[in-house]
Amino acid sequence: MRIRKNIMMTELGDDYVAIPVSGDKSFMIRMNETAAEIWRGIEDGLNEQQIADRLREKYDQVDNETALNSVRKVVEDLKQKGILEDN
Repeated sequence: MRIRKNIMMTELGDDYVAIPVSGDKSFMIRMNETAAEIWRGIEDGLNEQQIADRLREKYDQVDNETALNSVRKVVEDLKQKGILEDN
């Protein structure tokens, strides 16, 4: 999976937003810090488990199941919105 090339994430105050940089500019997706970390993992080419491992390293109190469920939820949401595409 990979993020469509025409979409970028940027920090906006305390939030993060994903916006198109070309083509259809009719949407903006607001994300929290966890979703932004998952986005970065996708950009780095990590799989879901590797991203969950990264979350567990960053957030000490998170167990594997919770981290993996968070990753899967964000990935599914990005797929439904057409932001992720298969490699």
